[in-house]
Amino acid sequence: GALLGGLCGGPEGTAVVNTAYSFQGLLVQRGVVYHPYPLHLRYVCNSGRDLLWVISVASQAISRNTRMPLLDLSYASAGPTTRMGFYEAAAIAAASVVSGASLEVQGQAKAAIDHLGPLEPRFAVEIAHAAAGMRRADANDLVRSLLSRYEEEIPNPPEGKKSQECIDIKTGAPVKQYLQLYNEIRKEVEDYGIQLR
Repeated sequence: GALLGGLCGGPEGTAVVNTAYSFQGLLVQRGVVYHPYPLHLRYVCNSGRDLLWVISVASQAISRNTRMPLLDLSYASAGPTTRMGFYEAAAIAAASVVSGASLEVQGQAKAAIDHLGPLEPRFAVEIAHAAAGMRRADANDLVRSLLSRYEEEIPNPPEGKKSQECIDIKTGAPVKQYLQLYNEIRKEVEDYGIQLR
């Protein structure tokens, strides 16, 4: 993916490169789907304000000018079973969907090994369904509200739990505390006015 802070430079250059990769994939590699994942070179995530803008602008350009399916691949800074991880999942999902993209499974804890929980991606899908048909201005308000809850933690995010600690190994169901946090975050978002299914 395009690296913010690398050869792409800042957000503007990263948005241009992220968009150009879609044409390169289509024309050179004969791709049939595009999976962009712009990342912050230092923080190894794309849930910060600058990269949410990149995702939004590039997704709008690609979806407006091609018929190639676009699946934004998200990377959260925080690990599973953390409030921050849920907030990041929601922000990326809302920014992507209102900009014309679909979602790919979310990487968590900066894509650390054994740090992927089932409820953050599920929550992202619920946000994506709620964001479908939402005005971009309304989604922007939601994303700004979510950013205010986690943005300052991006440099030092909570690691969360390992995958095997997120679920009951025998049943495959999320552990009680994890499910409770998921329900709390859902209520927060619904209290904000977002209709989740």
